[in-house]
Amino acid sequence: MLPANWLAVQIFLDCAGQWRRDSNGTPEAIARTQLQSAMALWPVPRKQWADTFRRVRAMEIAAAKVFRQRAQQAAARARNRR
Repeated sequence: MLPANWLAVQIFLDCAGQWRRDSNGTPEAIARTQLQSAMALWPVPRKQWADTFRRVRAMEIAAAKVFRQRAQQAAARARNRR
């Protein structure tokens, strides 16, 4: 991990249980209020909030893509068992 990403990774990990889920239960996004709370708890200087938020969002988008792919694969396996 790049040192520049350390704080964003810590915040992302702190929000691990705060994902909003779609109707199938697949995580789709971190609740913004939880993300803001996590950022307030970490020593994020106000000037760096936007950059840190963008870094966390990049991780969130990548993780959500993996969650969707896994859900689609599981659904395909379930259809094939019928």
